[in-house]
Amino acid sequence: MTRTSIATTLCVAMFATASASADLVMLSVADNLDAAIGGLTGLQDIDVVQYNTVSDSASIVLEASDFGSGSGDTNAVHYMSNGNIVLSNLFNDSIGGVAYEDDDLVEYNPNTNTATLLFDGSTLFDATGEDIDAVYVHENGNIVMSTLGDAGLGGLSFTDGDIIEYNPNTDSASLLVSEAALFDDGDGDVDAVHVLANGNLLISALDTTETVSGIVFADGDVFEYDPINDTATLYMSESVFTSTGLANDIDGFTLVPEPGTFGLLLLSMGYVLRRRAA
Repeated sequence: MTRTSIATTLCVAMFATASASADLVMLSVADNLDAAIGGLTGLQDIDVVQYNTVSDSASIVLEASDFGSGSGDTNAVHYMSNGNIVLSNLFNDSIGGVAYEDDDLVEYNPNTNTATLLFDGSTLFDATGEDIDAVYVHENGNIVMSTLGDAGLGGLSFTDGDIIEYNPNTDSASLLVSEAALFDDGDGDVDAVHVLANGNLLISALDTTETVSGIVFADGDVFEYDPINDTATLYMSESVFTSTGLANDIDGFTLVPEPGTFGLLLLSMGYVLRRRAA
């Protein structure tokens, strides 16, 4: 397997209107070895991939060599409007000179290869051993998340299928969507979330299949959920993966650029994407 580095400057039109859909997404997968998407093969669960839904092409954004462990499993991803990437890992790891645990969120700057700890789970969660497996960060700093197991944060107790919003300024949390309301059987596990400008949520679930608002979704699907009307539609199908015999389970998902971001001039100056070829 060979890898070729491609230096790419990704510009977004200055006066582009906000859209409920983005051509570019970033994602990671769970428990996959050699998954394939958009012409990219050999995808590992530590990798963060940028996928163009229109051209059906993909490039590596982060891979094992970018992390201190050289392996691991990226299980939460969020792209910020300043070009930084928020990450959490299934295991303890490090990136950009910063060590973090599975209950932490780290903000990584790919241009400077530096990172800062955005959320310190060991001091903020009610108990140790929590694991963040879905994240979205609002422009005001509030953090939308879900966890791999039941947890407590900011005075709120919640389950692995609940989606909560945490306000770091007040150290308080509120329930955004409960698993009882989201999943038709009242039991599920959210492992990817992204908030759209209209308040709808893009979600992927951990279990092989889940039924939401009467529609069955696979663990590699991303569906758009309207919490006001309790309706769901398929946003991105697992069929975009070309690998066979694998779960192709999406473990982290974010749009690039975020919906509702107006006047975002530059995605990342000198941003390096690495295309992996067999």
